[in-house]
Amino acid sequence: MSKIPSHISENLTENRTMKLNLRRLTCLLSILYISSGAEAKPLEADANVTGIDHISTHNYRLLNEMALFCQASYCKSLVPMSELKLGDKCFTSFCQKKENKDIEIAFISEPVAGTPGAGYIAVDHGRQWIIVVIRGSSSLEDWIADFAFVPIPWKPYAATKSGVEFKCKTCKVHKGFKGTSDLLEKRMCEASSTLHEEYPDYKFIVTGHSLGGAIATLIGADLKMMGMNPLVLSYAGPKVGNENTAVYIDNLFKNSAAIKKLDSGGDITQGDYIRVVHVGDLVPKVPPSEFFWHAGAEYFIDKYDLPHPPSSLVFKGKYKYLPLISDIDNIIRGNFPFAAHNEYFHVVNKCNA
Repeated sequence: MSKIPSHISENLTENRTMKLNLRRLTCLLSILYISSGAEAKPLEADANVTGIDHISTHNYRLLNEMALFCQASYCKSLVPMSELKLGDKCFTSFCQKKENKDIEIAFISEPVAGTPGAGYIAVDHGRQWIIVVIRGSSSLEDWIADFAFVPIPWKPYAATKSGVEFKCKTCKVHKGFKGTSDLLEKRMCEASSTLHEEYPDYKFIVTGHSLGGAIATLIGADLKMMGMNPLVLSYAGPKVGNENTAVYIDNLFKNSAAIKKLDSGGDITQGDYIRVVHVGDLVPKVPPSEFFWHAGAEYFIDKYDLPHPPSSLVFKGKYKYLPLISDIDNIIRGNFPFAAHNEYFHVVNKCNA
């Protein structure tokens, strides 16, 4: 197998930073709630209003397994070796399973200058999968504490490649996400292109948790435009861009057809873009504005605590805007669970969970 250059470093973040930033957000939201005089409903009251309460065994197992690949991305010991396998440096029970420990780690990218963007690419030769995994940030500082929700024109990495046509002058993306993802986007796309040339019949899956879910969306769109037809699975991802960007991505992934298929009990397949959202998780509602919008088909976990069995998943389909005010009642009553953002079938942000 041809070698791909790797860039490795430690991205040390502290849970207390995350809690401080979320407390700042909570204070601001409380002020908004009190000043509005609005009567907010408990988040759980709306959990099943529009959902379809079925999910195939295939879909549940896939969503569950890819959350574990996201969990592995948080292993700080995941470093390059001459012949690195998933089980060499990731010691979760998932990584140590016989069928997983020999999965090849083809590429690892480090964050640069304190940015949260990092990830790895795994090659599962048994199932002929190439899995692009983007790690989130445990501090969330870049895009919650500073409220730097500034929209800028979307310029996908794929648009720099010959033969790729991108026409959306009105597409905007979040400046913070795009700023942290540019170099990672380039690295992952170049590595993916090399692997695609080497394994043209392998199927691509792009996944990520938290900020990694947002960056996975952008990288997934790149790979789609570059002809690799990835399946994109985003967990706990914030909103990436404006409604025009969401419409462009939905059209790119043929989301209307995917929603009809999944709504009728069909399986998740290549070329789909799926978002997974957990009840009580505030991050998917950030940035807190109708200007920013989600693409993709949504599965909703309507159970707070682990475990998350198939019965806890609701298929909601197309994104429906809900203001942050709808979550305030839970926050003010002290029910805002910091764990909700990190619990997606597993404690995703802990390598040793």
